[in-house]
Amino acid sequence: NKTYYPEFFERFGFITKQIWDSVEVYGHTALEATNKRGAERYRQALERGYRFCPFDLKNFETEVNNVCDLLNQSFSGFLGYTPITHKELKRILDPNRHAIDPEFFVFVRDENDQLAGFAASFLDFSDAVRMMKGEDGIIARLKFLSHRRRVDRIVFYLAGITRVEMKDPKGLGRAIAYRIIRSMLARGYEKAVFALMAEGNVSRGILDGAAAQSQRQYRLFELNL
Repeated sequence: NKTYYPEFFERFGFITKQIWDSVEVYGHTALEATNKRGAERYRQALERGYRFCPFDLKNFETEVNNVCDLLNQSFSGFLGYTPITHKELKRILDPNRHAIDPEFFVFVRDENDQLAGFAASFLDFSDAVRMMKGEDGIIARLKFLSHRRRVDRIVFYLAGITRVEMKDPKGLGRAIAYRIIRSMLARGYEKAVFALMAEGNVSRGILDGAAAQSQRQYRLFELNL
């Protein structure tokens, strides 16, 4: 949007209801630095019997149901969040299977094998999609296939823990972020976008200060009539 938009809204009585930021982190050293304390939290989680399980594409529908349950628990208190059904989430994720790399989409299970949390990062195919120019024909699809091989960026998009884990925080957020960042670096990905982190949300702390360097900001304005 134009840079004057926020001032325009505020001049006519709107107030900022919520702010979200997206942070781009590039380079091996920079990515490691975003979550220095994550390695210790990850080690502690393993010692307590927690397991970090990649998304099982062969059991896609079951995994989507797991995401749905975790999403509705962990996002229930977020501004504007509406509970989503298993069917609706499957409809959204199904055509985007190609953006899921199991190593970057991870579930956490506790010592009793119960789901405790998850984090979802996706391969960034935005450049490949733009090459299609809104078309869906064979030529557009070939352009997509050609450009998707060049993907070099990951979008860290969703993460959450169960209500049980919320009552007794153990640093699972940092642990799972560390697990995914470690996997990214091992696979040669050195560009990441941590997308749509709400101001005041604990997820921002996972970046150990990098959130202050946000490249994009999104505001929801409210007008009291």
